[in-house]
Amino acid sequence: MMTKNKLLLLLALLMTAATGAWAQSTTHVVNQDNVNTIFSGDGYTLGDAVKAGDVLDFQGEIDLQHSLIVNKQVTIKSTTKDAVVKLNTPTYVAPNAYTATVMYPQSFVINKAGSGTTVQDIRIENTETWIFNTSNVTFTGVTMWVEDAKVGAGIGHVALRYSDNVTFDGCTVYTKNNVGSSACALTGSHDCTFKDTRFENAGNVGNILYIGNPYNIDDKPADYTMNNDNISVLNCTITAESSGGLSQFKIMDGLRHRIENCTVNFATGFGCNATASEDGHVIRNNTFTKGLSIPRASTVTGNTISGNVTISANNATVSGTTVFPGSTITGNSILGKVTFNSNSKNNTFTGNTVISSEAYAVVMAPTADANNTVTDNILLAASNAGDAAVNPSTGTGNTVSDNLSEAATGDVTWNFDATTGTLTIGGTGAMADYEQTSDGQTTAPWAFLSDKITRVIIGEGVTKVGNNAFQGCTALNDVFVKGAGTLTIGTAAFDATKTPAIYVPTGQEAAYQTAWSAYAGSIGEYMNCGADAMAVYDAATKTLTICGKGAMTDFASAADQPWKALQGQLQTVSFEPFITAIGANAFSGCSALTAANIEGTATTIADGAFDGNATGRRIFVPAQTMAGYGESAYAADIYATGQCGAEGSDVSWELSAQTMALSISGTGAMADYANANSVPWYSVRDKITSATIAAGVTSVGNYAFSNCSSMATVSIPDGVTSIGSNAFYYCAALTAINLPAGLTSIDSNAFYACSNLSNVTIPDGVTSIGDYAFRSCSKLESITLPAGLTSIGGFAFGSCSNLANITIPDGVTTIGESTFYACTALTAINIPDGVTTIGSNAFYGCSNLASVNIPDGVTSIGSYAFRNCEKLESITLPVSVTSVGSYAFRNCSMLAEVNIFAPSLQTYGSNAFRDTADGLKISVPSISLEEYKTRWSAYADKFVALPYYALTMKEGTQDADKWTVKVGDAEKTVTLPITNLKGGETVTLKYNGRLKVKGVKATSDEKATE
Repeated sequence: MMTKNKLLLLLALLMTAATGAWAQSTTHVVNQDNVNTIFSGDGYTLGDAVKAGDVLDFQGEIDLQHSLIVNKQVTIKSTTKDAVVKLNTPTYVAPNAYTATVMYPQSFVINKAGSGTTVQDIRIENTETWIFNTSNVTFTGVTMWVEDAKVGAGIGHVALRYSDNVTFDGCTVYTKNNVGSSACALTGSHDCTFKDTRFENAGNVGNILYIGNPYNIDDKPADYTMNNDNISVLNCTITAESSGGLSQFKIMDGLRHRIENCTVNFATGFGCNATASEDGHVIRNNTFTKGLSIPRASTVTGNTISGNVTISANNATVSGTTVFPGSTITGNSILGKVTFNSNSKNNTFTGNTVISSEAYAVVMAPTADANNTVTDNILLAASNAGDAAVNPSTGTGNTVSDNLSEAATGDVTWNFDATTGTLTIGGTGAMADYEQTSDGQTTAPWAFLSDKITRVIIGEGVTKVGNNAFQGCTALNDVFVKGAGTLTIGTAAFDATKTPAIYVPTGQEAAYQTAWSAYAGSIGEYMNCGADAMAVYDAATKTLTICGKGAMTDFASAADQPWKALQGQLQTVSFEPFITAIGANAFSGCSALTAANIEGTATTIADGAFDGNATGRRIFVPAQTMAGYGESAYAADIYATGQCGAEGSDVSWELSAQTMALSISGTGAMADYANANSVPWYSVRDKITSATIAAGVTSVGNYAFSNCSSMATVSIPDGVTSIGSNAFYYCAALTAINLPAGLTSIDSNAFYACSNLSNVTIPDGVTSIGDYAFRSCSKLESITLPAGLTSIGGFAFGSCSNLANITIPDGVTTIGESTFYACTALTAINIPDGVTTIGSNAFYGCSNLASVNIPDGVTSIGSYAFRNCEKLESITLPVSVTSVGSYAFRNCSMLAEVNIFAPSLQTYGSNAFRDTADGLKISVPSISLEEYKTRWSAYADKFVALPYYALTMKEGTQDADKWTVKVGDAEKTVTLPITNLKGGETVTLKYNGRLKVKGVKATSDEKATE
């Protein structure tokens, strides 16, 4: 029996079914074959077959030339995990607006009607992803990838515009060589979240994540503001591989953005640049590896920052003279300088650790009524510490107090020298014990410096090294223990992956090897030789290393040296970069000493420091410091040295400070340098007087001697096969060079602007001469090119204003762009038969060029090729020429006769014969006269007909028979002595050395005579 309640329930179920609430969603497989059926609506929107709530299962690669617009709430996923959507967004910018339909006609779009859509586990490649005026959209596990394509100019290839509650979870946004365009940009969006997502830029790109205004706003919905609010970036990695483009993470507008637990790595740029933002941001527990620009009115806490920090101005006006609240910056670890920008006010900076290699740790701009507070921080700078590490400022209202010069845990203190990478543990008593974190780091307060600490000095008053004190300090090379007694050491004090060298005072090695038995094999002794300088001896190499910083002690005599027992054994002494002075008598009497290596700026060498050393002892210094030793008693012994070989080669260099003569020796190729600045002797390049390359070296590297403007002589051995680009660029003192017989190539700019080089012979083995190779060698009068040469680069001899004689070998096929540009001494040129192209500007400005032979086979004469050849009176273009470029013979002011044998041209360059002689006559085949007048109408009155040549040969014609030649309407006969013909062979006749007779194959080049 049906009760009333059962009846009501049945009616409710029937009504639910009737309204479709139980309707099942449909899954549509989407692939290359049917995608246009699924997206069959107007403008490639979803068609009628797809209903709200349906699932679109993308499979395989979908490669299209149009947009896909999601205009219904659907779920997009890939059950096969192989979906790649490539819509090939073009490089196109609309004139006035950035909109989904106008700017990029090939985009993946979710619009307002697509609100609630979820996209999962697909890859969107070289395609604009446009989330426009919508809400509640989620991307999970989606890769948006743009490489070598300009997609999303001005807005990002992932663009969120006027959208709310959009979430990116576990996604990847990758941009490489996007030609300055950003990766992901937000405009007018609210309550959006990026979490566990990786943003990565490489090459020439724009900003990585840009929260701000676009360049144009024509597409803004009427009910939306431009600002972004409540954008959260959580647990994300934001990184850039290179310094191309901007590579920044920018907050440019809006309120209450959160950046938390992120890692922001950049090759350049700030971690967060936000000079125009409004207020209320939280930046917490992030790692910034290249600095941070703090938006105004932000809370910044718990961050680890490598690089400089700037605190933005906050007096921008909203109305009247409104000053926004200042930022609160607490509990951050900063390895760099902190700058309060001009008009940065009301900020609180407290409880931070700042370690700077500059003179000050905190720099405050001279702002009136700034009212900034800098208190209770640890401030360490190169020259100052504590309150003194804040620069004196003309600003007013600032509070600077109670800042510490070192950190303390109980009675034990620590500080870090960012310049030398030295962590010093001082004070008295035992260090605290620390824990090891799950990622292998110590919980010690210097943990944020773990990859920067290269040396630890443990002071005399410290009695114990704590547990896990230096875990994770993988850059740590050595530890110096200063105390007289034996310290206690805790468990796992040093990182298990790298045990540093441990040095203890002289005489305590055995005691420490027992007490610190876990590190016994790493323990040695040191000797004090200055307030902050220590000496360590390696018996195996017989090398003494002077470690630390500052000046060495001056010794009264050799007998006072701490290493006096080693005087007969010591062969090499090395000085670390921060040792500034070598003490008196420091190595006097070290009779076996043959080399001293100074790594830094220790330009002060006291009296007697190197007296009584081995014969031929040399002192090696960095090239950039050589000038500082000019007055030294040891100037004649001072050299710079180093490696200069390519990978796999063993090539080194040595430079004498006294003579400035450079020697290159070893085996293999020299290194190819990216620019002149990277050459090891660059800092003294203009002082080098000569270069000698020893046998065994096989190449002269790119930029090797670039800008060595005083180098007058160079010796290159026979084994060198190539001279790299810019190798002798601007060697203005070089007058001659003997190129070796084995040379095969001379690269671009090799001898550019060697303005005193007067004569060069190119060896027979050279096959190519690069672009600009001898450009602006203004004293070069003649050059011999080898028969095997096949390629001469553009501008190779450009502006060689004294070059009067040059013979181009038969193997050359192209006269490159501007090859003989402005060779004003050149009077004649014979172009060989194999040349097919004369490039643009090839003989531009050869103002004395009076004779040019253009052979059969040349097809193209480039723009400006003979412009300003003012002595050229006539030119003949053979029948093979099909193209004459614009301005080819412009301003050839004496050019009166031009013969063109081609029936027609493919290119009739504009202004080709502009500003030539008044009586210019251009002769062309009579059958083409009218075509030339039409196609080259500017010169219609200059054209005249060439005589018509024809050759008649009857079957069976024998040697010495008469041939009939028709010249115009008259017939003449000529006798052609043709020899060595065999049965069935044919010949070609050239009449007057020019006309090639059609229809027979060339075997003879003899001239006809009447």
